[in-house]
Amino acid sequence: MSEYRFDGLPEFISRRTRVRLLELINGKLGSLSVIAERLGVSRWAVCKWFDPSEAHPNNQNTRKIIELAIRLDRIGTREILLDEALEYLELVRSRFNENYSANNF
Repeated sequence: MSEYRFDGLPEFISRRTRVRLLELINGKLGSLSVIAERLGVSRWAVCKWFDPSEAHPNNQNTRKIIELAIRLDRIGTREILLDEALEYLELVRSRFNENYSANNF
């Protein structure tokens, strides 16, 4: 059996929540260039992450985003991540509260 790398929390963070974390960071730092510098990526990469039609940060960069967001606003970051987790939990619960059939998935 092949072993797969598990990236932890970033694997569970939606694109929408990645953008919310970036918006929180942008509100604290006020500059995409500063965000890019703090994350060790290009300004162009950060610009693309804010655009829904473009690429989103990979798990490694999402981990950096989470860590930076926590340093800048621990409580705000916690709320964003809990909102994501609760929404996911509700989606799973609603899926299994339906009459189960293989066609539901």
